[in-house]
Amino acid sequence: MVSCQTAVQVNVDEHYRGRVLSIYVMSFFAGTPIGALVGGIVAQWIGLRATVVAAAVLLAGCIGLVLLRYPGLRVLDESRVGFDATAEAEGPPDVHGADLDTAAHLIVESLDEARLDR
Repeated sequence: MVSCQTAVQVNVDEHYRGRVLSIYVMSFFAGTPIGALVGGIVAQWIGLRATVVAAAVLLAGCIGLVLLRYPGLRVLDESRVGFDATAEAEGPPDVHGADLDTAAHLIVESLDEARLDR
């Protein structure tokens, strides 16, 4: 859940981030109980096995439709830009040669004027 929400926040323009996240959160927190209620009602009518198969077919159809209709969404999975849009330019973060098994990589450096101008 955390990596999905992080991917959404990184790949959405700042102007639309709040709107997109509200729909995203609503789909997870409201969609699950509503879907369970509808699935339970349908399972009473046609049986559990048929309900699960019908849900799987419906999901596969929706995924196929989205992939055919919106091929531009594939770019979101291939994005390499980090939070500050500098991941490709700068490479991995510098930990000053510290061994990550020790606390040496947790040293906090003071910010000087040169670093603030970047």
